[in-house]
Amino acid sequence: MFILRNVAWTTLVLLATVALNSGHVARGDEKPLTMRDIVRMRHDRLTPDKIVEKASEQGVGFTVTLGVEKQLARLGFTPKQIDAIKQAATPSPKDQEDGNAEKPAAIVPGQGLKSSDTQRERILEQVTKITKLSGANVQPVATRHVTLWAANDDRAAFLPDIRKIEKYLEAKCAEPLRSGLDKRAAHLVLLKTHRDFEKWVKAMFGVMPEEFEERPDIGGGAAALKASYLKCSSFCWHNFAVICTEGQQDEWLHRLAVADVGFMNFAQQVEPQRHDPLSTGFANGCESLVIGGPPQFMLFNSSSYHNGDLSNGPPAWLRLVQERMRTKKESAARGLLGMDSTNMLLPHYAEAWTLVGLLAKQPEKFAKLLLALREEKDPLKAIEQVYGWDEKKLDAEWRKDVLGQR
Repeated sequence: MFILRNVAWTTLVLLATVALNSGHVARGDEKPLTMRDIVRMRHDRLTPDKIVEKASEQGVGFTVTLGVEKQLARLGFTPKQIDAIKQAATPSPKDQEDGNAEKPAAIVPGQGLKSSDTQRERILEQVTKITKLSGANVQPVATRHVTLWAANDDRAAFLPDIRKIEKYLEAKCAEPLRSGLDKRAAHLVLLKTHRDFEKWVKAMFGVMPEEFEERPDIGGGAAALKASYLKCSSFCWHNFAVICTEGQQDEWLHRLAVADVGFMNFAQQVEPQRHDPLSTGFANGCESLVIGGPPQFMLFNSSSYHNGDLSNGPPAWLRLVQERMRTKKESAARGLLGMDSTNMLLPHYAEAWTLVGLLAKQPEKFAKLLLALREEKDPLKAIEQVYGWDEKKLDAEWRKDVLGQR
C-alpha cells in the first residue's frame, strides 16, 4: 500500500517588520524584506526590478498569499516578478539541512524543479501553439500546479481530480514533491474525438520535432514514434499528457488523468535522469490513492493501458506481486530498477507500485531520494545513499512489506 506521512501544509504568515538601515549593509547582516519594506521602497520610487533583486539577495520574511499577490500587482509587479518574490520566500536547501530556518511559509509551485523559468514558459508557449494549430475546441484553466485543456463539461468533471491530487501531495509529501509541478510545464489535454487527438499529435510533431528525435523506447526515430502515437488513444510525456475521451469509461479516464499527473510530477523532479519504474510506481500510487481501488494503468505500454482482468478486486496488483514473491519469480530490486519503458510489462508495473509504496512510507527520505536520483544513474546506489539499505537489505525490506499486507 502506498503510504505517505501527513505533513502540515497550512503555515502561519510571517509578518515581522524589519527596519532597513539607510545606505548599504554587509551581505551577511542583511535581513529578509517585509511587505512594509516593499511598499516603502515603491513609494520611494524604487523599480520592481530593483526590489526583486533585493528580495533575491536578502530573502523575504512573509507569506506570499493570494491577497499579497494582488497587493504586489497593484504596486506594479508583473506575474514573473511576483513569482520571483515567492521564490525568495522559501528557505534555501542548506538552511533546511542545518535546521536554522523555518519551514516554507507557503507552497511555491515548481520550487525545486531543475527546469528554469525560461524552459517552463517555453513549454506553455509550445502547448498553446499546438492546441491552436490542431483546432481543438478546448480552453485552458490553470490550477495551482497543472494547466487543464478541456471543453467545458470535461473541465468541470476533471478539475476536482486535479485539485484532490494537488492537495494530497501538498499535505502529505516533503519538498520538493510538496511544491510539486509548475502549471506552465505540466499540461493535461482532454480531447473529445480521435480525430481531434490525431490532429493534436500531428501538430505536436510539427511544433517540437526536436523533442522526439531520440527515444530509446522505439526504433525508427520521430516518424515511427508519431505513427505509434496515432494508433493510441492517449500518451504521457514529461510535460504534458494527452487523452482522447471518445468511447472511454469515466472511471478509466479519471484514473488515467490522475496517474498522468503523478507521473509528470515524479519525472520532472528527477530530470535529467530516467527512472521509469520509480516514475510509474509513483503514478500508480497516486491513481490508487486519489481514485481508490487497485491501480489499473501501464503508462508506457500503448497496447494495454488498462488491464481489465486485474480490476475486479482491490488486492489484485498486490496479490500478483505476493504470488511472484512466494514463488521466487519477482524481478528483485536490481532487475526491476534496471528496466525502462522498452521492457516493462504488467508484473513490473505492479512490483514498481509496491516498491515505491515502501520507499514513500518515509516521506522525508523519499524526498531526498528524488534529489539524489537527479545525479545518480544507478537507483540502487541512490537508495543506499538515502535509506542506508544495500541491495540485499532493500530486497528483504520490500519482501517483508509486501508479504505482510492483506
